[in-house]
Amino acid sequence: MALVEAGQAGDVQTMSASGYLLSVEDGSGTVWFSISDAGVASLVGNASASANLTVDTDLTVDDTFNIDDTAYTLTGMQTLTPTASYYELNPGGQLTITLAAACTAGDLYLFANKANQAVTFVDTNIRTTDGNAVAMDQYDTVAWQCVGGTEYYLMYNSANQ
Repeated sequence: MALVEAGQAGDVQTMSASGYLLSVEDGSGTVWFSISDAGVASLVGNASASANLTVDTDLTVDDTFNIDDTAYTLTGMQTLTPTASYYELNPGGQLTITLAAACTAGDLYLFANKANQAVTFVDTNIRTTDGNAVAMDQYDTVAWQCVGGTEYYLMYNSANQ
């Protein structure tokens, strides 16, 4: 891919023939990345970020929105410090989870119970409308949002049996 045209902030820009302030295209002329004169960036294909990605306005996803996942097969009483956004629970026996008082404010955590086993979120560090622990059966889903870096607010709890 070759850089077609670019300028520095404050420079008088000349639009390229393709109508972009900046564009990256391959040898056949296919534009893979561009920035329009209105400041709109467009990308064709996949993108990845090795650190944080900040979007200052709306984010539109024209395809499936996929989040990182972790399979969780432990049983018994466990303390979990979330490291992924989605957990597929498949315990071999009853599972009791305490969410650790260490999370990133604003992060969302989704849990789906695939096993025919009871899963309970202990009422430590969680906030629910009734103040109680949250129970899950097979096929149930639960979503939490981290607030203040130490608490998890229940967003939804579905009973999908």
